[in-house]
Amino acid sequence: MVSANMLARQAIYTSTHEVYGFELFYRNDDDFIDVFNRNMNGICDFTATSELLANLCTCALEENLNGKGLLFIKLDEAFITSDMFFPDQAHNIVFEILDSVPPTTDVLNAISIMHKKGFKFALDEYAFEASKAPFIPFVSFLKINTLAVSLETIKEGVNRLENASMTLLGYNVEKGSCFDSCYEMGFHLFQGYYLESPIMIQGKKISTNRQTALRLMATLCKEDVSVDEVAEVVSSDPRIIYKILKLINCPLYPFKREIVNIKEAIVMLGLETIRQWTLTLLLSSESEQPQELFRTLLVRAKTCELYAENITNVRKSDYFTLGIFSGIEAILGIELNVLLSEIKLALPTRTLLVNQLNNDDSLLNIVKAVERDDIRKFSQLPEQMLPQIKACFSQGIKWADELMEQLV
Repeated sequence: MVSANMLARQAIYTSTHEVYGFELFYRNDDDFIDVFNRNMNGICDFTATSELLANLCTCALEENLNGKGLLFIKLDEAFITSDMFFPDQAHNIVFEILDSVPPTTDVLNAISIMHKKGFKFALDEYAFEASKAPFIPFVSFLKINTLAVSLETIKEGVNRLENASMTLLGYNVEKGSCFDSCYEMGFHLFQGYYLESPIMIQGKKISTNRQTALRLMATLCKEDVSVDEVAEVVSSDPRIIYKILKLINCPLYPFKREIVNIKEAIVMLGLETIRQWTLTLLLSSESEQPQELFRTLLVRAKTCELYAENITNVRKSDYFTLGIFSGIEAILGIELNVLLSEIKLALPTRTLLVNQLNNDDSLLNIVKAVERDDIRKFSQLPEQMLPQIKACFSQGIKWADELMEQLV
């Protein structure tokens, strides 16, 4: 069985928030880090690229990345000029030239050969330096770090590239306002967590359909919700009935016979599991955001729930709800305080949510740090905590991918 840590990914979106492709990161079993940027424990860029390509091309990966758009992979100078094997699937791979790579004759010759074979290239961490000009004829994408380069400098640089044919890719786009600025400057692709930080409109009116969904969610989140109440919520929407029955009869739950009604599903899986599924499906049906964001929240929720097994005197289900609600603003486009006024969460769950959101050292924020590969946060954790969370996160990725296959 291949470890889920062999590859990690971050989505790259179009301006309409559709998934365009993924940047792939190397992961090994010892370090849940982006070694291209860190060079920790003796793992060099060359080794990272070699193992990543080997994992991508030759391993029976748990997740099938084929058909999911372009795959962006970083290359260093040593790899570019080596005689290493390159994969055949040139049509869906973009090689990112690291900012540390100099435009030497050997490097440019190697890139030219690969370019003629159909491989696409991107300039990583491009800051409009004149020294990078020799790469431009071979480059299809300019990847600009919006945290490292000011928006004013980006605007000036983009104006100088007015007639260029490269696609501009904004990296580390963390806020909706940054997305808007980059879009106005002509960026077409975006990478970062801005979808989790949309611009909220004060006093935004909640649509009738969404009000209905919130009422149903409020019922599900009651501390003493009954089997009949959950069954009634599920039965209120034919889409949810269909998907619940589809989920319970999928390979995730290998029952010996087909489950054909909701009451039976509750008996077979338990009230808490069906409550979680229904809450998840309600949010999914009401969200206008891309599925990749929803997948991120499912991974987060499952990771929190799995890790909660190590915590005494807590309900695991509260931690699943915590993970989902931590991104509910982005899913529904409604401020959290408005949502909490509409949804009367059980007091323990509400207290957990507020405390975890407002505590930098909370489990929720540590899981978010794992998502963002925040090595500064990792260094502050107890020795045994990171491996445990990493294991839960890997299980969460696999679980969420299997679930999303059933939901779409």
